Amino acid sequence: METLALRAFIRDPKDRAKYLRSDGFIPAIYYGMKKENISLKISYQDFCKIYAQGGTNTVLDLNIDGNNPLKVLIHDLQMNPVRDTFDHVDFIHVDMTKKVTTSVPLQFTGTSLAVKDLGGVLTINKHEIEVRCLPENIPHSITVDISSIVDFHTSIHVSEISVPEGVEVMDSPELTVVSVTMVKEEVEEAPVVETAATTEVPVEGAEAPKGEESKQEAAS
Repeated sequence: METLALRAFIRDPKDRAKYLRSDGFIPAIYYGMKKENISLKISYQDFCKIYAQGGTNTVLDLNIDGNNPLKVLIHDLQMNPVRDTFDHVDFIHVDMTKKVTTSVPLQFTGTSLAVKDLGGVLTINKHEIEVRCLPENIPHSITVDISSIVDFHTSIHVSEISVPEGVEVMDSPELTVVSVTMVKEEVEEAPVVETAATTEVPVEGAEAPKGEESKQEAAS
């Protein structure tokens, strides 16, 4: 498994987060495995490069102020909802001899005949799955081939996903990962034609409706 390295610096308690961000840093914290929590700051550009390569499920060598690197995973990542930028990062210590549970993204490949020939729509129910393994065995991503979906009755479940040796899938095997649904045709409703209300004209000799007889007698 590829290990990526990231530099970090001890954060001065007086450094306010908004000023760190304006200076090109991201506030961060390191914790876990009965280690003392350490407030950090990391280069925004450096982190973006590392994140693009490894995402949240790759073990990092976190080098704090030039000391020996610490094995960590990104445990939490806070985003700015307005600017869509990284606001804060939590790094958790990793014991390389103990299994960890993490989420791994799914990558979909291949061509579904139900989409190509039948005009269906690909419906992805799960974009990632939860796995458990040693840190060194965490896959960067897991590939799912959708070419087996040939009609609207076929789907791929968690139990059908192939994972590397040493990796255990924690999600329920029965969960549907991806399927193809039929496009529903819109049926146009026939326009309602409004007709003028008809007025009943009394016919001589015809029996008058109830209620009308008393009116006629009163008139006579």
